[in-house]
Amino acid sequence: MKKLVLIAASCTLFLASFSQPFVKMGVGASFGRSPEIEAFAGYNWPLLNVSAGMQVATTNKVLEGGALLQGRFGHLLQIGETFSINPYIGAAHNYRSAERKNLNITKPLFGIEVDKKFRDDIGIYGAFTKTGNLSLASIGVI
Repeated sequence: MKKLVLIAASCTLFLASFSQPFVKMGVGASFGRSPEIEAFAGYNWPLLNVSAGMQVATTNKVLEGGALLQGRFGHLLQIGETFSINPYIGAAHNYRSAERKNLNITKPLFGIEVDKKFRDDIGIYGAFTKTGNLSLASIGVI
């Protein structure tokens, strides 16, 4: 047991030494539905980035709203010094109602994100995400 804990701690420290954490916050729109707000956090490694977050609709209509909980995996493609493109895939759980559980569904997602850095620690991004019958476009600060 002690050996397993040491191996897990070593792997975590090794991966953390090559990663850069990030946080994103933004606003957007679900085509044909309602505006939304979003927040994501994750890590960038040289070959992979991982993020998790949520996009929440700003409506109280059950069929149009809800929270879209997401887990994403992608690869950051650097274009020049300040621009980058991040295509990603993952899964999204659309949580709409506590009483009507059949409305809460999980589907695969895919999308693309373009960002521009102003400094090493701040920039803006634009993203398009498609999951099931939802298409979301958003902009924000990274």
